[in-house]
Amino acid sequence: MGLVGREEVRQDWGDAECDAWHDAMPTEHDVMRIAADWSICPPLIEDGSVTALGVHGLPPGVEPGGAP
Repeated sequence: MGLVGREEVRQDWGDAECDAWHDAMPTEHDVMRIAADWSICPPLIEDGSVTALGVHGLPPGVEPGGAP
């Protein structure tokens, strides 16, 4: 909520409305649980078992090491 600012509808919210909104939002725990359900639970990866740099990508139009 703080990252996107208070939209007009939220300007009049009190503590109860803000708490309810916050309680309904997914947490890091939720994201990790979904990752585990889909494939791998990131917190369970042992650091010593990682022997490669991995795979990554860039959005279209972005060059490695440069600006779009």
